[in-house]
Amino acid sequence: MKTIRIGKIAYTNVLPIFTAFDETGLSIEWCPLVPAQLNRSMQQGTIDIAPVSAFAYGQHYDKYDLIPDISISSHGAVGSIFLFSSFDRLEDLDRQPIALTNTSATSIHLLKVILEKYVGVQPDYHVMTPDLHEMLKVSKAALLIGDDAILSAWHHPEIKRFDLGEEWLKYTRLGMTYAVWAVRKELLNEQPDDVSEVAKRFLQAKYFGVQNLEKAVQYALKLGGTTDFWKSYFHGLCYDFGKSEQDGLATYFQLVYELGYLSESVPIQTLEI
Repeated sequence: MKTIRIGKIAYTNVLPIFTAFDETGLSIEWCPLVPAQLNRSMQQGTIDIAPVSAFAYGQHYDKYDLIPDISISSHGAVGSIFLFSSFDRLEDLDRQPIALTNTSATSIHLLKVILEKYVGVQPDYHVMTPDLHEMLKVSKAALLIGDDAILSAWHHPEIKRFDLGEEWLKYTRLGMTYAVWAVRKELLNEQPDDVSEVAKRFLQAKYFGVQNLEKAVQYALKLGGTTDFWKSYFHGLCYDFGKSEQDGLATYFQLVYELGYLSESVPIQTLEI
């Protein structure tokens, strides 16, 4: 088996899956990166399989197929994608500067859909490194994701924040998928049996990890927080990619396309394994 390079999101949200992954008999090189870096590495071909931002899949769907029934989604509050704001209402952000983390793709465009399509405002966006203090020095609101969002919420509970999963559900009544497990088509053509085996291992890891959160919680505690916090956080996430998750993602793709942030409609293509 030729070594397969697998990307790993460098955030706690994937711990239930990656702590349960059994790599026995597989030749794997792990590549832990933040989402924006994973997206670039997949596009450049330096990683073969990875959980990529849903938006990145939308940009390059012709190069990828998706492992079925695995994602990072939520049906409501996601707990780690926050818009921190100087205002109590999203409506007050019209023509105001908003700092966007440079670690994200899906969430940046989710925010734009919510604000432009549903709230009806047109802010002034700019991208920054994920530092809440610096972002709010020059902006009226700041978007953070992953561990950056969790830590900032802990350290600054006094700052108003909007959970984008909660806002999406409010406006669409749908769940939202933030990341999908993508396989480069070149690898699928070259090593179909190996891809199938890795895909099966990911699904096994999902089923086991979600039912047995103890190991994921122990890893997450290194960031801070309590056992109860992390159990609640992981239970608030959905790692499936069934019809309801795909319906939410299809709606997201359509709205992002209508706003001009994607150049074409996006089909959702999953592997048969």
